Amino acid sequence: MKTITPSSGPTTSQDSILDRPIWHSEDPSYPSNLPEENAATHIGMYIAWFITNFLESDALKEDNARAIEDLRSRKITGREFLASNCDDIFMLTDLNPDGRAFTEAYYKQNYFQDFIETFSRENTPPFEVENSWANYELIADTLCEAYKQWKAPSLVAAYSHWWQFWR
Repeated sequence: MKTITPSSGPTTSQDSILDRPIWHSEDPSYPSNLPEENAATHIGMYIAWFITNFLESDALKEDNARAIEDLRSRKITGREFLASNCDDIFMLTDLNPDGRAFTEAYYKQNYFQDFIETFSRENTPPFEVENSWANYELIADTLCEAYKQWKAPSLVAAYSHWWQFWR
């Protein structure tokens, strides 16, 4: 896992789309023998992670309360949520401010590589990863570690002058 640094400035509305399965399934390197829905598995697992960690935006929560409840109780997967509730488009606006800041620093730069590395230990190519909660648990550990690493500098800054309350 690489060191995660803050993104370099604000995101424009044009950049608010983070990922779409079609970007992967229409790529010439996408395996032709796989269904297009496999291109959404890694995106869905990220969505499942941020929703289970309460990093979704208020708008996403209000518009999809029942589906979010179903995802958190594991009645549906993140890939199913992406298809049914997000029109197969993962956007920055799906995240709350903390989730957005982390995702801007991590998703495009590190996530897919971490996904590949996680499942290469299982000898599974990235688009052949089964859309299951057991596999979600494998990548969720990696995401939690990345999030903790990303949060660490802000936690250190918050507590670096704790002793000054004596003044």
